[in-house]
Amino acid sequence: MIHTAFNKYDPKKASLWPESVPDAVNIASVTTSGAEFASFINYQPAILELERLSTGHETTNAIDTVISADGFAEKMRLHNVSEPGATALAEIQKITAKNSLVGMMYTAAATESNIPARWNNTVRKPSIIDKLRLGIQLSQAELEIEVAKNLRLRDWAGMIPKHSSLLDDNVFAQFDEIVEVSKRMPAISAAGEATVGTTIKVQPGNVYVVIGIAVDSATIRSSSLFSDSFLYLDRDDNADYMQLDMSAMPLIANTQRCYIPAIDKLRFHIGSTTGLTAGFNVRFMYGIRKLTLQDYIKWSMLDQLNTEDRTKADKIIADTDMEKDILAGVIG
Repeated sequence: MIHTAFNKYDPKKASLWPESVPDAVNIASVTTSGAEFASFINYQPAILELERLSTGHETTNAIDTVISADGFAEKMRLHNVSEPGATALAEIQKITAKNSLVGMMYTAAATESNIPARWNNTVRKPSIIDKLRLGIQLSQAELEIEVAKNLRLRDWAGMIPKHSSLLDDNVFAQFDEIVEVSKRMPAISAAGEATVGTTIKVQPGNVYVVIGIAVDSATIRSSSLFSDSFLYLDRDDNADYMQLDMSAMPLIANTQRCYIPAIDKLRFHIGSTTGLTAGFNVRFMYGIRKLTLQDYIKWSMLDQLNTEDRTKADKIIADTDMEKDILAGVIG
């Protein structure tokens, strides 16, 4: 499927918590009245973190990018000429939203066309600690866990750490292997599509996590193929789970970081309205590790364990209170 309008990533589709899925879009026209490039509402029970936003740098008229969240009209404002630009790697930012998040661009004067924007949507299933920190109401069962584990006092005392970013280098330590795939693509015809390499099947008992993506965006921009050619990721049974306008991606030497787990399969593919000549470069990286009991609990997959492993899991959960600790947010 080839999409000609920007894709609004749907946080409600997240299932292998936590995840960090990039968005890269081209804004056809930015005026003094503003142009919306991102809008997320009604994605509960997830909480959403916008991270590492990059916008266009080289414009005749200055552009301000404004992020609104949870009723705050201006949680963050970026002035484009002070930013590194969409072809570079993004700066470190994090805006957390429990109910809504909107991104707008405004020019100071005349209209600007084909402005790129790129960011990460980090999606988490809130733990009891997350809910306490964000002012989200607890259920009766959660209240009982909060009291039993003295979570408010422990959090006040600084005994429970905050989430670390899924986009930092420290995530590499969790993997047994990190595999890179780099391809020089054949020609893609108008309204055509091509798979990057082959579909990657996840080996049973493992989780594969996409941690980086890079494309030859300079070729796209030099050909003025804005909102024309897209990189897609099919994750497990979610077709087009990720969609990136390749004209809004960083240069091929700069890796767009992400964190997208899969337990069945991964398939990257490119779709183009106009078509692409042969020789277009794409690369991506994924980490491999074993599925753990924490994964089975967090992702509601205990029923998928065989009889022997389920017996062991039930004993560990009973002996250690592990399931409640995950719900509380003190492990995992």
